[in-house]
Amino acid sequence: MIRINSVDEQELNSLVEDPNLAELEEIISKFNMFEALGIVDAELKHSRFLGWLLNPSQTHSIGDEFLKIFLKWMSKIANAQKIAAPSVVEFDSWDLTETDIRREWHNIDILIRNSTYKFSCVVENKVWTKEHDNQLAKYRETVERSFPGKSMFVFLTPAGEKPSDPNYISLSYSEIRDMIIVLLQREKDISDDVATLLNHYKMTIERDITQGDRIKELSRMIYRTHRKALETIMQEADSLQNAILTMVAALIPENNELLLEQSSPSIVRFIAKKFDDLVPKSGSGQWMKSRRMLVFEFKALPNRSAIHLYIGPGDGNIRNRIFEAAKKVGKGTFNVMAPSLYREYNEIYRKVIFDEKSMHDLEPESDELEALLRREFDSFVKVDLQKIIGAIPSLFEGH
Repeated sequence: MIRINSVDEQELNSLVEDPNLAELEEIISKFNMFEALGIVDAELKHSRFLGWLLNPSQTHSIGDEFLKIFLKWMSKIANAQKIAAPSVVEFDSWDLTETDIRREWHNIDILIRNSTYKFSCVVENKVWTKEHDNQLAKYRETVERSFPGKSMFVFLTPAGEKPSDPNYISLSYSEIRDMIIVLLQREKDISDDVATLLNHYKMTIERDITQGDRIKELSRMIYRTHRKALETIMQEADSLQNAILTMVAALIPENNELLLEQSSPSIVRFIAKKFDDLVPKSGSGQWMKSRRMLVFEFKALPNRSAIHLYIGPGDGNIRNRIFEAAKKVGKGTFNVMAPSLYREYNEIYRKVIFDEKSMHDLEPESDELEALLRREFDSFVKVDLQKIIGAIPSLFEGH
């Protein structure tokens, strides 16, 4: 709950009544199917959707139209960035209906392959993660070795970041949005269902990945006009999040079953001590210096505080065993958040401690906050944690 003694009440009223704020709320609150399905924050699902759209044989019934738009667009960018690539004229003359679109081939997000024209295109998609381990050069070398011929390499990021390998074309999600706009304008026979899907994805890009120009403009105007009120609100929100994380970091050492792995102003990581007897420490060391792979994270966000259990990077065989067995054990113990194993991090459990309404109503320095947090955390330890610990031995049965 925002306390107004540090800011003039008239300033808060002015913020609430600002028509720019009303317009911004209308934009960001509009229903979006990708948000409803939890796809916005899932990098793998963005790659999957783009792969579907690029694939001429998929159910969208647009054939190779989007694929051609994409490849010709890449050719123009490659020319501007002085990178060798087939010309726009070549792509326009090719029949790409038999093009093969592969997902996660040798860990490549999207591989476009046409054997008729001996052409390959790699699309490495980084929505929320960063490039690591010189992976762009590795993917390029793998494709050039496996498929001699013409090739292009694309590094797709929200803002069009510069790739580590100069052979890659830098592409932004704003340009993906523009390609979708071109497709919608050009293809008059697109079915209503597919057009709706494309419009929702365009909205997702504008609202959640790149923040559309109108959202940025409104945000800047609102901040300039109501800076003091907004900073007060953010200070209150940060104060509550910090208070929750501080309390959680203090609660963990009080419990003999838990071990504090890492604590920072933004996150608290911990494990059940029994994990060390059940799960080999075979992590890569890039996430946890202890090389633990199965770690709880407590996150305090403005709209939610929750405990998450992640499988981190490490031994692929062990990661896969944990993931597949957790899916099999299923609800009641785990709630796996993805259909397949990601290369680095997979959430397999989540318990919401405070929802959006609770976060709004709680005061940072109150006995009620500490009492509620302690009660919810004790419930997690006594019930959910015991189920998880009990299920882990079965994850390795027969191995």
